[in-house]
Amino acid sequence: MGIRSKGCRTCRRRKVKCDQTKPICKRCEVGSFVCQGYEQYSEFVNEASRFCDTSIYSTPTSSKRNQCKGGVALVHPTRSITPTLIDADRVIIYFARNIGSPNDSFKHLGWMATALQHPNTPEPLSSSVCALASVFFSNSEETALLSSWGVRNYLRALQLVQSKVQCKSHIRDEDLPLSILCLCIYEIVAPTHPGAWLNHAVGLAKIMQLNGAEQYSSGYRRQTLHALRYIVTLGYLHQKRRCFLENWSWITIPWGGEPARKPFLDSLHDIFCTLPGILSNLESHKKTQEVNIVNTSSENLCLTVVSKIEALYSWRYQWDATYAKTIRVVQQRVADWSVDNQIILPQNSIPSSLLFSNLQRAGELCLYNAVLLILLRIGHTLGIEISTLRSCHDPLLPREGSPQLIAEEIIRMAPYMRHIQHGNKGIYLLSFPLQIARDRLQGGSEMIEWVDSVLRSIHGKFGKYIVDEL
Repeated sequence: MGIRSKGCRTCRRRKVKCDQTKPICKRCEVGSFVCQGYEQYSEFVNEASRFCDTSIYSTPTSSKRNQCKGGVALVHPTRSITPTLIDADRVIIYFARNIGSPNDSFKHLGWMATALQHPNTPEPLSSSVCALASVFFSNSEETALLSSWGVRNYLRALQLVQSKVQCKSHIRDEDLPLSILCLCIYEIVAPTHPGAWLNHAVGLAKIMQLNGAEQYSSGYRRQTLHALRYIVTLGYLHQKRRCFLENWSWITIPWGGEPARKPFLDSLHDIFCTLPGILSNLESHKKTQEVNIVNTSSENLCLTVVSKIEALYSWRYQWDATYAKTIRVVQQRVADWSVDNQIILPQNSIPSSLLFSNLQRAGELCLYNAVLLILLRIGHTLGIEISTLRSCHDPLLPREGSPQLIAEEIIRMAPYMRHIQHGNKGIYLLSFPLQIARDRLQGGSEMIEWVDSVLRSIHGKFGKYIVDEL
């Protein structure tokens, strides 16, 4: 067997001599390259044994070799299983370009850029990213060559996460929430069993509560807070349970107690995080209605829904004042930028689509419409009359348009967000809002069939969020 190189991965890939300085080699630092760290060689590990127990966050078996100071077993990192037919680096590079590059400023996706840029990516984050990258590569390239490699990285990451959450000295590691986030999205894209993504979302919520809002005000955790809040809120939405993220500390402390410093996306997430609690109160309201109990909680619920809708309208006015010029209405017949016939809207139902100068703006407006549709549905259930104006703007401004038109506006963003120039980023942002829009459509079989075909395509790459009865 040949001599193993001890240089860092970056220098070996560039085929230059490495000075082997740790944790980051000087050659990469001087050349402004991202040092990928050093290979960790070890003895053969029987990966098949990992399939015996895949329970979420179970207590690992103990041994003298694996004991940490807290007396709880901690599995030590071993060399990842690399695919034989496809280079692992190619898979990671593909993933970075299609989901979140280091230069990507989009807040929803900055977490992945942070993970890919992390110097000497620690475990279990390294295995989590490899597992997620492999499943995206397999789905996009329609190849199953990486399935085994991805599953083994997933199980390895799962065991390491289980070990960390059981060890007092590691449960607060800054890479742990991001590792669980990767596992959660892996289960959405390629579920191993129903509800697994929700188990990860629940575990992620517990880790965030344990750390406290103060730990997310700067540094590594602050860069990933956008994605963490989004996934955790989706988990609480599915359970219809009040979310801790709506507490005052979580909407102020991470931004230094200055709400004015918040970007538009973070302010929109503040409203989004209140939806699980409103749905929880709605369920309680329905139970009291069944037994004819009269109480003041229903009145408070109505006031809460109205106040959130007004807050949402206020957000939309501010967004329009800042970014109105970033939107352009394009007739389908002149949408020559659409290189894929599958993303052309049904012209008989919707003659025009919406184009944006920035994918981030499209993602913000898409989520805004989805949250508004949910709140309007809740308001209708409570018998609240929300006054609407005759539609006169395109896109719609607050109080304009029916739920049908709001849902159609989400659909009109689909061609732009699914365009090839955005890779999988737009699809990631479109999945949840488009499912909400689909449930609000009325009539128009051609439009519904088109949306269903788009959702089937999205679910093949990103899986399906559970949004029933929202």
